[in-house]
Amino acid sequence: MSVSILNPYINFLDNAREAITFYQTVLGGKLTLSTFGEAGIKEANQEGIMHAQLTCDNGMNIMVSDI
Repeated sequence: MSVSILNPYINFLDNAREAITFYQTVLGGKLTLSTFGEAGIKEANQEGIMHAQLTCDNGMNIMVSDI
């Protein structure tokens, strides 16, 4: 029997940080964040989330970004 683990990637309109931080309080795990500013993308909100990943203790990954 094989097991499938979903790894959703969710886009938000300028509140990805708030959402993924909430998910971490509920699910636990390790959170990594990268902003548009860190990537040097000047046309975007510098504090906006370019990519964030929550690696949960159960093996699930949730990824988010701002659009």
